Amino acid sequence: MAAVTFSTDTDDSGAGTDGTIHNNAWKQAMATAINAAFTDWTTYTPTWGNTGTANTLGNGTIAGQYTVINDTVHFQIQLVWGSTTNDGSGVWTFTLPVTAVAVTAPGQALGSAVLTDASVGAYGGIVQQFSTTTCIIYNTDVVSTGVGAGTVPFTWVTTDTCSLHGTYRAA
Repeated sequence: MAAVTFSTDTDDSGAGTDGTIHNNAWKQAMATAINAAFTDWTTYTPTWGNTGTANTLGNGTIAGQYTVINDTVHFQIQLVWGSTTNDGSGVWTFTLPVTAVAVTAPGQALGSAVLTDASVGAYGGIVQQFSTTTCIIYNTDVVSTGVGAGTVPFTWVTTDTCSLHGTYRAA
């Protein structure tokens, strides 16, 4: 996104004291505030973990991006399964790009997920805060079952994808 800039005002006499509605310092402060509110997205590499035995990405890929506006973090993550990817056992975890405010109730909903079986179709999921640094996905097609655990919601194979996004408050 291009930065916001303002041209310099001139007043009637050129003395800088009359005919100027907003002085240059005020305009610069406004430009700075507007630019801060509309930041570009930043890429990051999330860590894909597990609550059970370790998973391995192998030749799969994982990518993330995020933006922060004031103390609100918006993020997206995509995991693409490779032929040597292994999901371990347990519920998958993904690192958040910025430390989140701790929640008093477990499972604070952050957003949604699409779990795509390339040969069958897509399933829905709910992204929940797991800690101040990680999130998990609950499959909405299998009650109270976290995504992972080998076959939830399907057996993961090459080119299957897990895409998630969410919004939370930074610590």
